[in-house]
Amino acid sequence: MDLALHSAVAIAARPITPGWPLNSFIAINPVAHLEQSSFDDSTPSAKVRPIEAYLTDYRVGRITSSDV
Repeated sequence: MDLALHSAVAIAARPITPGWPLNSFIAINPVAHLEQSSFDDSTPSAKVRPIEAYLTDYRVGRITSSDV
């Protein structure tokens, strides 16, 4: 393996800095109480706006294509 390829592989193999648990990564986490739950268990209790609300915001210009 040549030196350039070896170097590229070594850089790509570096670990990514972990961002979990969220309470040590984000200053204020509004869903911290759900952190220990699985995604499927926590999403029904999360406060999620209905899709219609987002579509209305898009239609009136509150959300733009560049936001998405």
